[in-house]
Amino acid sequence: MTDLTHTVRNSLVDREWTFRLDTDALVIDGKAKQVRVPYDDIRKVQLIAYANTGGEQYQCALSTGSHGRIKIRSHSYVSLGNFEDRSETYVPFLRELMKRVAAGSPEAEFVSGNTALLVVWLVVLLLFILGLATVALAFVDGLAGTWKFALTVAVLLVSGPILWRRLRKGEVRRFDPDNPPLDGIGGG
Repeated sequence: MTDLTHTVRNSLVDREWTFRLDTDALVIDGKAKQVRVPYDDIRKVQLIAYANTGGEQYQCALSTGSHGRIKIRSHSYVSLGNFEDRSETYVPFLRELMKRVAAGSPEAEFVSGNTALLVVWLVVLLLFILGLATVALAFVDGLAGTWKFALTVAVLLVSGPILWRRLRKGEVRRFDPDNPPLDGIGGG
């Protein structure tokens, strides 16, 4: 079986990391530092999708017993606001990683979505509802013909579908490691 690799740099202050799937462990290589995380040490695999300057980006967060939390991202930092899409290696790497974790750690939990992102989008929903209330009040106060009213309606029409999609993606749900959700890893 061919060992898969994925190389990524998460941010300006981070180094480039190479993730490699070995027979019994996930191997993480940095400059002069190597960490081996046995598959049976991985307790949770969480897939997260989020919008960023590089478009839709994906992250796999691994919770381990002895190595803390490990983040593997689909896009690599290049420069300020510039990320390189590395989904070509990320998607097959993650598919195989999940199979190996499921085999090596049968009690591991596999989830997609993120509660913190869901809370952020719920706050945006509240702002959306306030915008709707503003539109309703504009009719009562006779301001429906103003440019401010038109701008508010335009923002609500554009943001409504985006908000709905984000709320649905933020919902935390379990998945089968042999069939991960495409909206959680990309490649769809």
